[in-house]
Amino acid sequence: MKETDEGVFYLSNGIGINKDLEKDRLPDVVTHEYTHSMLYTKTTFGQLVMMLEKNSLFDEQSGIISQALFSYLHRMQEQSAVNIETLSKMANGDVEDYFAGIESLRLRNNTYFKHFRKLCCINGKVTSKEDAKAAINVIDVLARYALNVDLSAIPFEKFESDLQVKRFFESDKNVAKYSPNKRFDILVNVLFRKNDTNIDLKSVVEGSAHLDDLDNVDLVHELAMKCLETIYKDNPLKSRLLRRAESVGSMQLEMYEGIETLMSRPMHSHDNKDNKIRVIKTKDEFIELYNKNHMHYYCVFKSLRGLEDLHTVAFFAYEGDKKVTNSFYFMDESHDELFKLMGQLEGNVIFYNINLMLEAGKYIKKMVTRLPIYVFIDVPIGGMLDQINQIAKAGKFTLIPAKNKKILAIDNGRSMIIFTDVLDNADEVVRRELKKRKLMECTPEEFEHRDDIVNYDTICNDFEDDTPISEINVKNKIIS
Repeated sequence: MKETDEGVFYLSNGIGINKDLEKDRLPDVVTHEYTHSMLYTKTTFGQLVMMLEKNSLFDEQSGIISQALFSYLHRMQEQSAVNIETLSKMANGDVEDYFAGIESLRLRNNTYFKHFRKLCCINGKVTSKEDAKAAINVIDVLARYALNVDLSAIPFEKFESDLQVKRFFESDKNVAKYSPNKRFDILVNVLFRKNDTNIDLKSVVEGSAHLDDLDNVDLVHELAMKCLETIYKDNPLKSRLLRRAESVGSMQLEMYEGIETLMSRPMHSHDNKDNKIRVIKTKDEFIELYNKNHMHYYCVFKSLRGLEDLHTVAFFAYEGDKKVTNSFYFMDESHDELFKLMGQLEGNVIFYNINLMLEAGKYIKKMVTRLPIYVFIDVPIGGMLDQINQIAKAGKFTLIPAKNKKILAIDNGRSMIIFTDVLDNADEVVRRELKKRKLMECTPEEFEHRDDIVNYDTICNDFEDDTPISEINVKNKIIS
């Protein structure tokens, strides 16, 4: 995350909020980024872009298409998110909050202010809380309709360059049918401006996905996956690419008050120019270097979906002014080699993979050389509460104050501790949702291993952008 970013919706890892953000901006930025996430995950065009972006790590064509498609939804996404963010000031406050929010936007970000003014035909009619709530709903529905494009009518399998994508989407016969930016403009113009430009509503309808209900996310996901199958028809990595995309937008979230707060995670700003990733070729070399550095912990990164047989074990080190991630990669379908390696490394293990703990936690406890086992969750926990509860049922939790955030720590009472970062204003939602799941709260002082958790949280966050998997030629590894 850049220092200038207030918040970011990562297409693969959810919402990140700058932890140094001013507290009065926190709810607004969360609302803004949460709007982006819902418009992506609940629509055909949005899901397809997310799927392609996720696969761009080791499929070049996916990256080319996703970047080209992004330009056809970016403007309407920002118009929707800025307006819903600002209108929420009225919906959750009063008219003074609303006008103060508009003035703050004008002074803070001229580009976003123009996005807000672009929808003055909607936001200019707002005079009450009820008006604001209605306007938010209208913008959300129009944006989702604009993004629910009939993907089956677009020849994605023929696109080999961004220029070919551009030629298709910007042709006179296609732009109103398939470009979410243009579709959104037309819907707003026809319904609210009633002028003589951008009125090709017939094309918008013709280019729309055939949905019985805008909220039918299962069907949206099915349509996006069918499109992806066509794109990867002749791709030698087809099965892995489709497997990776399966999780995009498919999770049915239990909606609860404040979910947007837990669907966001505080992030640190890094420039990463002094970071280095050292790839170690053999297990023996890795063990030797680990011992030479007198390490007392190591990390097991989560396997990428579709690449569950590729494992990454690493330890972090500071060498002068550089941060070095020492990584060892290996293929292991059964996890046997992973478990054997853990038995040869002295120290605590920090897992980034909660699913592996659900699958084999009891066995892993027998293999490691030191307890407790730590599980670091590096993504927002809003959709993971039930998974956490499976591991920590009847356990205890605490919220450890840290700079502009809280560290949530959960002890399952069976030598396993989960820790993650939550927003500074997330206390109420965390307490309510975890107590609902029968977890008991204790004070930070009462929580065993608190100092280790704070130390490991600092280290994991310091290296948070240094994903080792991105530095290897994954494509060559999985083909061989």
